[in-house]
Amino acid sequence: LAKHHFRPRWNGLDIVDFEGMSQEFQKLFAAHALSRTVDIMVCTTPAVLCSIVVPFQRPLLGYLGEPLLLSLNGTDRQAWLDRFDTMATSPHSYFTTYNPFLS
Repeated sequence: LAKHHFRPRWNGLDIVDFEGMSQEFQKLFAAHALSRTVDIMVCTTPAVLCSIVVPFQRPLLGYLGEPLLLSLNGTDRQAWLDRFDTMATSPHSYFTTYNPFLS
């Protein structure tokens, strides 16, 4: 997936066709045996990638080391912040950072 959807740059990571990548990941993971036995999902930076595991309805642990809006273009930001708010306020999610600035 990374070869087709990630474009690294000096100060971040561009994700090409996030929705397509998300659907492709979910299809591949759903077909894998681990999807039926995993107890907890873990995600990290960029935070937007945490949303691709939400449909599997498992507790989510997010360790974020970069700002929430990393890898998002201007038009996707509000939708992502709304989605993150839903994830972060879920009793099945826990997000942490390594410094107070990101908290």
